[in-house]
Amino acid sequence: MRIVQITDTHIMKEGELLYGTTDTAKHLRAVIAEVNSADPKIDCVLITGDLVEQPNEEAFHHFKKIISGIKPTSFLLPGNHDNPEMMAKVFEGGQEFPPLEEPFQYTLEDFEVRILMLNSHQAGSDLPAFGKDRLAWLEQTLATSKKPVLIAIHHPPMETGMSMVDMVGPEWYQGLDHLIAKSPEVKLVICGHAHSTLTGTLGGVPVYMASSSAYQLAVPRGLDRAPFFISMPASAVLHEWNGDHFRSGPQAWPAGSDEKRIDALSGMDWDSLKKSMRGKK
Repeated sequence: MRIVQITDTHIMKEGELLYGTTDTAKHLRAVIAEVNSADPKIDCVLITGDLVEQPNEEAFHHFKKIISGIKPTSFLLPGNHDNPEMMAKVFEGGQEFPPLEEPFQYTLEDFEVRILMLNSHQAGSDLPAFGKDRLAWLEQTLATSKKPVLIAIHHPPMETGMSMVDMVGPEWYQGLDHLIAKSPEVKLVICGHAHSTLTGTLGGVPVYMASSSAYQLAVPRGLDRAPFFISMPASAVLHEWNGDHFRSGPQAWPAGSDEKRIDALSGMDWDSLKKSMRGKK
């Protein structure tokens, strides 16, 4: 199974630029074009929060218009820049964001791997929250099946070394940590939020923090310093389930890739090139 993650798209109202300089809509369209040209094809796309820069209906409708161009089925999570109630209104009746009320969490059951979409949004704050009701929902949902599970959430439920990300402390995800530690069906946790890539663990399970389609933040780990803004998109991340575990990492699918393959550039067919790589044994 092949799952693509896009995160932190920060879409503006149509025609507006982020900070007056960065075309987040253009960046997202470029990432979508990569996803649509993927080979083998993608089973689904998870967009893990901060869909818009400001939570207003114009921005959400602009975001909705852009993601209508994604060929694989796509599903959404709220981030700290979003408003789950407004998302539910804008996407009501569609498959992208099915919950209509708190805890704004849901399960995708129709794939080889079960996908649990969690909500770490806290109204009025950029900081995460995952209280008793959301944790109880997760515990009850995990108890209903032994299928392998991928958990998606916006904020990183781990210590990152980035002061901007870790300022809330570890308490907010301690319940998640304890529950996942006793849930062997959970194979991977994915998140976004920090606009940079990092791996870690939660309850002994790998965590993959993906970078943003909108812009990057160069964040010094171990220093309390504001990050550096880089106006460029990151490629989507491919989480590939092989029946036992996930393989995760950025993967671009650029247009015209056949002409740029190393066999074409070398003038050798692929089998001959592989033979030359092996050398004489």
